[in-house]
Amino acid sequence: MLGRRRDIAVMSSAFFDRRNESRELPECRRPFTGWRWPARKVKSPPRCSDRAVTLAGYKNSDAAKLTKDVLLRNLDIAEKLGCLDDAGLAGMRRGKAATVMKGPYKGDQLSVDHIVPRAVVPELDNVIANLELMPLRMNESKNDKIGDRQRDMAKKFYQAGLLSRKGLEAVQ
Repeated sequence: MLGRRRDIAVMSSAFFDRRNESRELPECRRPFTGWRWPARKVKSPPRCSDRAVTLAGYKNSDAAKLTKDVLLRNLDIAEKLGCLDDAGLAGMRRGKAATVMKGPYKGDQLSVDHIVPRAVVPELDNVIANLELMPLRMNESKNDKIGDRQRDMAKKFYQAGLLSRKGLEAVQ
């Protein structure tokens, strides 16, 4: 899974580009558009995500942990959906959506979803920790629903300083 020695990518560069923080990483070609083993000498996805979060300037350890966790989760999602083949990786490196190759959503485009909907809490629109990969049809069917997961994540975002009290109240 996460430790396979082959090209893997966690998400399109939109995750960092949304915050205008797309930076070159010595160990990862570009933040989370591609990790290469062994050519890039990346020891592990966690190490690469640690480095990216550091270079992105996260000072708050709770916010950094939430961000790292979601990046690694998105890597796992992309792997399970079969989006990390050569075509998917090449497309993501160019800012294009990969195609889901496995599961009930096979053939869909991979999309970026807001865990806590931006329609409910606009201040989380560009928070990387609030972004998750999923097939486009699943994303479109989700709409602006708030459930236990969204409320739980909103509490974590608030505790990490990524969400205001007003934003937390909007989710509760």
